Amino acid sequence: MTVQEVAAAARAEGLSYGQYVDRHRGDPAVSAAPDGPLVRRCAVCGARFWVRTQKNRRVYCSAPCGDVARRQKQAGLREPRTGTCARCGKVFTVSKYAPNQQYCTAVCRRAAAETRRREGRRSHDAQ
Repeated sequence: MTVQEVAAAARAEGLSYGQYVDRHRGDPAVSAAPDGPLVRRCAVCGARFWVRTQKNRRVYCSAPCGDVARRQKQAGLREPRTGTCARCGKVFTVSKYAPNQQYCTAVCRRAAAETRRREGRRSHDAQ
């Protein structure tokens, strides 16, 4: 069967292309239908699905597959990053809201700022 014949059979049964192919997976004529420019494979489950135009950017066959992919991506982004405090040298977990965090606590941050301020006065007084 060609892609067009499979699509027509799917419409006749009131199914989407992907649903029809999944339902008739054991049928050699259906499973041998090539993936055309309007037929894609889901990046999560591998099921075939039909897109209306070549410009369509769909990558997943359904919303649940898109949700699975998004959760997998977010899980990879959630891995905690560690940093070393610029003042005391302690290892700490970097906040996701401040990815360039240099100090482990506000106390260290204020102490470092005070040190910089004092050094600035000394260098200014020396001139």
